[in-house]
Amino acid sequence: MKQKNPYNPFIANQMPTPLTLGELISYGAIEGSEDAYNDENGFDYSDPDSSLLYYAGKPFTGLYYELYPNGGIELYSKYQDGVLVEDCFEFYENGKIKSYSYISKDRLNSYSCSFNEDGKLILRNCFANGKFEQEKFN
Repeated sequence: MKQKNPYNPFIANQMPTPLTLGELISYGAIEGSEDAYNDENGFDYSDPDSSLLYYAGKPFTGLYYELYPNGGIELYSKYQDGVLVEDCFEFYENGKIKSYSYISKDRLNSYSCSFNEDGKLILRNCFANGKFEQEKFN
C-alpha cells in the first residue's frame, strides 16, 4: 500500500479562502500587468534566470496582483525579497479559482491544486521532503 505524503494539507482541506480585491488593496498589494517584465507599474524580472521580481529597482516584498479587463482578479501572489512564497491564487474570468499553490519559504515543501471552470478539482501536486506526488481527477 502506497503511503500518502504527510505534508499534503489538502487532506485536511486547509486551502485558505482567497482574498477579495478590496482586501488585497487594504493590505497594500501592488497591481502589476500581464507582462511583468519592465511593465508600466515598475515591476521587472531583471534577471529572468533567477525568477526574482523587482519593484522600483529592489527585490519585491508584498502582495502582487493582476486584473482581467473586466476588473476581476486574474491572479495574486505573495513575494518576499523577490521570491514567490506562500499563497498564490489564479482565477478564471468567471471568478472561480483556477489554481492554488503554496510554496514554503525554505522552498522544500510546496503543493498546488488546479480546478476546472466549474470549480471541480482536476489536479493536485505535492512536493515534500524530496518527494513529488501527483493526483489527477476526472
